[in-house]
Amino acid sequence: SPVVTSLSCLAIGQRLQLVVDRVEDDGTVYFTGTQVTKLTVTASRYHQREVTVSPGQRCTAVVLFVDLLSSVVHVSLRQELLNANARKVWWLRNLGNLSQSGWSCDKGKHNQQPQLLTRT
Repeated sequence: SPVVTSLSCLAIGQRLQLVVDRVEDDGTVYFTGTQVTKLTVTASRYHQREVTVSPGQRCTAVVLFVDLLSSVVHVSLRQELLNANARKVWWLRNLGNLSQSGWSCDKGKHNQQPQLLTRT
């Protein structure tokens, strides 16, 4: 099926060429693209922080998470994530999830990979 084919070709950190389909009142952006046939591709307001988009606009986004059960792909338009490698995108995405659940991270020397996770 086209959905399974599209899902199997995606990976965290992968860059996608997308077209803005619509922008919701809450700031959520929905996209279309040839690489994401029959999938819902979305970016929250947080993940388009410094980028203003409008329907029909072409843009590059980086894959943050692929929800296999609901066929939803979460992407980011943030420049620091577009410039990061796939491993760093994974860490940044998961650190955001950790901080929302009450965990903090000591990044160690030179802002590298987390060294110590502590409960806040």
